[in-house]
Parts: sequence; structure tokens; C-alpha cells
Amino acid sequence: MNQRPYVSTKFSREKNRQRKLKWRSKIENIQQERNYSKMYREKVKQQIADLENEVRTLKRKYSTLKQENEQIKMENVELRQSLEKTKKELFELEEVNLDLRSELDKKTNQETKPYHENVVDRIERRPYQFQKMVKLNLEQFKNVHSAIVPIMENLTTAGVPRQRARYGEPTISFRTMLFLTLFWLRHYPTDEVLSAFFNLDKRQITRAISTTLQVLAQALDSKVQWPSDMEMEQLAKKFAGMHNGKFPGLCCVIDGTEIKISRPSSSQYQQGLYSKKKKQFSVNVLIICDLVGNILYVSPHQDGAHDQAHWNKLDLRRLFENKSFGIAGDGGFYFNRQCDPIKIIGYTPFKKPKHGVLNENQKLFNRQLSEIRVIVENVTSKLKDWKVLHGTYRHYSKIKLNAIDLDLVVKVVAALTQFLIAKKPLRNEFWKPKSHPMSILNIVNRKTE
Repeated sequence: MNQRPYVSTKFSREKNRQRKLKWRSKIENIQQERNYSKMYREKVKQQIADLENEVRTLKRKYSTLKQENEQIKMENVELRQSLEKTKKELFELEEVNLDLRSELDKKTNQETKPYHENVVDRIERRPYQFQKMVKLNLEQFKNVHSAIVPIMENLTTAGVPRQRARYGEPTISFRTMLFLTLFWLRHYPTDEVLSAFFNLDKRQITRAISTTLQVLAQALDSKVQWPSDMEMEQLAKKFAGMHNGKFPGLCCVIDGTEIKISRPSSSQYQQGLYSKKKKQFSVNVLIICDLVGNILYVSPHQDGAHDQAHWNKLDLRRLFENKSFGIAGDGGFYFNRQCDPIKIIGYTPFKKPKHGVLNENQKLFNRQLSEIRVIVENVTSKLKDWKVLHGTYRHYSKIKLNAIDLDLVVKVVAALTQFLIAKKPLRNEFWKPKSHPMSILNIVNRKTE
């Protein structure tokens, strides 16, 4: 039989003691972990309870706010209804007031005024509507009226210089003629609408508009004039801070705009007046303004011309030859051609090469130039706020003798627009472009070819 090896009792006791200590430590660790987990669970339960309480309070607040919001909405509806009622009452009171004033005017005046005079009087009593109809406020309208009266005194109703003194009052007063013309320029209604609105014959309306346009062009001729060389140099120095000297000599910007016209009845004029770019019958007009939006030049119209062809035909580059000031334009202009012996200061954007791309400096140059050049686009939009240039110009004709001259209309609209811009400039003198400065100086000082 196999006998068990002899083990001393002392050794076995020590080993048992160590085992007991080991198991005791394990049991203590387990109990400690249980205690920690129990404390953690209690803590989490407390946090969950706190969060539930917060959720309950937030729900209560949300319900109260929702109720308050519904109450506010109901109050707003009631206020709107009351406001509409007050507006209606005010409108009725204004109508009653106007009726009373008209009756009072009839009683005070032995002879009643013509219908068209009463129309202007009635509109003048509402300054906001008056400005919406003619784009000038009452003060500006009176200033223009005082400027044209001395000129109109020396003209007949047909616009011809008067050879004899005027006898009696004109059939249509100068004030009504001015209001009629400004209303026609601003909204460009048909002759039938004007005839019904002012209770005048169509021939009287056409004659009044033609005469007033000639007088306005003469009275406001000083509003749009090309500055002298010294004035242009001063403008270039004045605007140098706008672009931080990145475009030396730059003082003005040019752009072309198309004015849509009716389709010519004669086939021989249709091809020359058709614009393939806009797919319409139109004429082209060039506009030059300075860097704050003041109009310096408006060209005569050109039949179906491109901007560059119009520039070449008018020979506008002679205004910049051997001068220290320059001009900027869009990609449709070539200010310095190979055939031009004298180079001028002109800036145009880089064009994307065929099968290529522009580098970052060229893109930045184009962005800075477009930020400065956009002012002429703003001026064009201001010109086309007058609906006579915005839509289709119906009075253009190369055959009819009684057609209203488009160049005369453009000249008057430009003068009136400059009259308004002078009161409220489109851009501040301290304006700065948003784009960052250029990194390469030779591209900054590039004069386009």
C-alpha cells in the first residue's frame, strides 16, 4: 500500500492559515465591491429621481407657457382685428375729409378747376402716394417745377419757341404737365389709361409729354455732365482709399444695358435691332459713373450693338488718352487693343483660358474688381426703376415722326436719377471692399489689355 508522505503539522497549519487569509481578503473585496455598487445604484436612483422631478417641472412650465402663448395669439388676433377696424375708420375719415375739402374748394372758388387739376390736387394731399406715383417727394417736385416754369413760359403747347406773348392761362398747367410726365416715366401706362385718369385727349397727352421731356432735358442738363480732367484727377485721388491703391488712377466704371423695344414693323430694321444675347429687339446704351454712383455720362442708343462696338463707335477712349485717371469695365470691354497706339488706364477681369483655370491671385483680382465695379450695376437698376426703361419701350420708331425720342427719355431719366442719388448716395466715400488684399503686386497694378 502507498503511504502518504510525511508532512509536519507546523507546515500544514501555516498553509491553512494562509489559505484562510487569502479567502478572507477575497470575501472582504467582494463585500466592499457590493457596498460600492449599492452606493452607486442609490446615487443613480437619486439622480434619476431628480431628473424626473426636473422633467415634471419643465412639463408644467411648458404647459403654462403653451397656454400663455395661446392667450397671446388670441390677443394678437384681437389686436389685428381692432387695427384693421381703426384703419378702415381712418380711411373713411380721410375720404370724408377729402370730400369736405373738395366741397370747400368748390365753394371758395367761383370757377371750378379742370378735372386733371383736381386729380393732382387730390394726390398732393397724400404725400406717400404722391411719391410712389412720381418717385419724387413734394419738395423735390416743387424744386423741379420751379426750374422748368421759366423755360415753359417761352414755349407753345407743341414745344416750339413762342414768338408772341402768352394770352391767358394754358389749357394744361405746367404742374399737371410735369406730374403727367413723371407719372408716365415712373409707371409707363398706355395712352388710354392716362386719358381715363386725367380726362384728357390722347393727342393732348402725347404733346404734353413730348414738350415736358424737352424742357426737363434742358432744365436738368447740368445734373449729368462729363467732368474736366482736373476734376477726374481729383476723383482718382479721392477714391484711392477705397481700393488701397490696388487700382491706380481708377475713378469711374462703365457698363452697357439693353432697352427692349417693340418689334419694328418694317423688315429692313428688324435684323439690325435684334439682340441675339437677350433674344429680343433692343437697343444698347452705355453708362459711366464714378465709384460712389454719381452718373457722369449716358450715351445715345445704338441699334443692336455690343458694348465694345458701341465704345469704339463713340470713341470714348480719347477721354482717357494721356491721362492719369482710368476706367474699369466687365469682360465685354477691351480698353487697349493692339491697333491702339496710345494705351490708357483700363481694368477688366481676367478671362478663363481655354481648357485652363485661373489661379488664386487672378480669382482674387477679379473678385476685388467686381466688388468695385458693381456700383454701375446698381446705377443701372436705379435707372430701370423708371418703368419706361424697364419693360418694352413702345414709342420707338424710325418711321413715325410723332415718336417720342428714346435718347431724350434716357437723358431725362438719367438726370432725375442723378437728382435722387445726389440726395441719397448709393455708396459711402469710406466704403471698403470685403475681399482680402492681393499678395502679388504686379497683378494688383495690372492694366488690362
